[in-house]
Amino acid sequence: MKDHTFDAQIIAATPHSDKTNSFVKGVMKKITTQPSQHRGFVNWLLHLHKPAIALAAFVAVVVLGGAVYAAVHFAPAFIQMLGKETNNRGATEYSFAGIKECSTNNYNVAERFEVKKDANLSDEEVQKIIQAKCELKWLQDVPGKKWPTYGTNAEWKDGDTIYYTRLDMLGTYKEGTDAKATLDTGNNIVNFAAPQGEKISAFAAGQEIPTSDIKPGDTVFTVSRVSETYHDLSKYGWNKSTNEIREAPHEQPKVIGLIALFKMSLPYEYYMEKQQYVTEIPECSGNPGELCANTASIDVYPRNGGEGAANPYRQDIADGVFRKITGTVTELSDDTLTLKSRKGNLYTLTVGDAGFKVYNQDYTGAYTDVDATLKVGSNIAVRYNQPKDADAKKITKEQVRMVVLQLEGLNPKKSVKPY
Repeated sequence: MKDHTFDAQIIAATPHSDKTNSFVKGVMKKITTQPSQHRGFVNWLLHLHKPAIALAAFVAVVVLGGAVYAAVHFAPAFIQMLGKETNNRGATEYSFAGIKECSTNNYNVAERFEVKKDANLSDEEVQKIIQAKCELKWLQDVPGKKWPTYGTNAEWKDGDTIYYTRLDMLGTYKEGTDAKATLDTGNNIVNFAAPQGEKISAFAAGQEIPTSDIKPGDTVFTVSRVSETYHDLSKYGWNKSTNEIREAPHEQPKVIGLIALFKMSLPYEYYMEKQQYVTEIPECSGNPGELCANTASIDVYPRNGGEGAANPYRQDIADGVFRKITGTVTELSDDTLTLKSRKGNLYTLTVGDAGFKVYNQDYTGAYTDVDATLKVGSNIAVRYNQPKDADAKKITKEQVRMVVLQLEGLNPKKSVKPY
C-alpha cells in the first residue's frame, strides 16, 4: 500500500492540492477504521518528583498496541503548518493541522505548539520536530498484531510467563546483520541480538525492507521481545477475612532479544533533545475552548510532606467531570488564588490548611536550581473533579486533585526556569 507521493511531502509546510487532500482523507479513513486489540502508551515526563530538577528527554518504553503497520510513512504528509504568531508570553506559537491522524489512540491532541523563546528555530526546524512527534505517536499503533502478546496458557493464570513486544530504544544505527545490531543511544553503545533461531526484521516507509537497507547513521527504534511473570491481581491486596495485605511480587521484565528495527525519517536529535524545544498546547480536559500548555512541573498542593501527596479533603464524585486548567496567577492569599487562563477567563481556587503559604514557607527551598516560589505572575496547572452541573470556574478544596507550578527549560545547555 506504499504510495511514493508521500515521500515528496515529508515537510508539508504549504497546503496540499484538493486532489492530494482528497486522497489523504480517503487513505486515513481506511487506516483509522482498522480494528485495534490493545492500546500502547508512550511516557512523556511532564511531572517532576525530585528537588534536583532535570527535564528528561523523551524516553520511549512502549507496550505495543494493535494496529497493523500501515504504509503511510509515519503520516508526515498529513501535517500542515497553518500559521504562527507571537503569543502573550512573547513566544512564537504555531498551529498545525493533521496531528490527529498521527495515531488512532490520541487523547486531547495538541494542534498548537509554543517554541521556547531561547530555542532559535526556523519554520522548517519546527516542522521537523512536529513530524518527529507525529512519528513517535504513530509508532504506538503499529506492531501489536504482527507480534501479539501470548502466555503459557491461553487463559493466563497467576504465575504464567507472558511474552510481548515493546519499542525499546531509540538510537543511531552503527552496524549489524539479520542476527545482531549495534546502536549508539547517545549515552551508550548497545549491542543487540535476535532471539535464538530467529532473524531481525526491518521496516521503513511503512513496509518491510531487507535489514541490509538500514545503513550506519540511520535513526532507528528497536523492537524487543520481552517475557514477564503474570500476576492475577484479584489474588492480591487486602484480604477481609484474614485482615492481611498480600502484595503482588515485583519482577523486572526480561528482554529475550531484538526482533525488529524501525527506520525513522529524521536525525536522532529530532526525537530526543529537540522535542524539548516545543511545548504542546492541547485543549484543556473538561474545559472546552480553553488551552492548556503541557509542561514540566513542581507540586504545589497537596504536599503533606512531599511531592505526589493526596488531598485529604478531596471527595469522590460518582458522576464527576475531570477538568484541567492552566494560566497565570493574578491574585494570591494563604489558601486562595485567582488564575487567568490563556483565553482570559478567571478561575478561583481554594485549598485547605493555608496550603499556598505552607508551600512557599516549607518546600520551595529544596529546589536549588529553579525559583519555585508561587506568586502573582506564576503559571500553574490545576487538575480537579466536579459534579457535572458545577461552575468550572469555582474550584473548592474538596475538588482539587493537584496544583502544580509550570516549568520550562532546555537541557543540557539551558537551565530550568518557571514557565
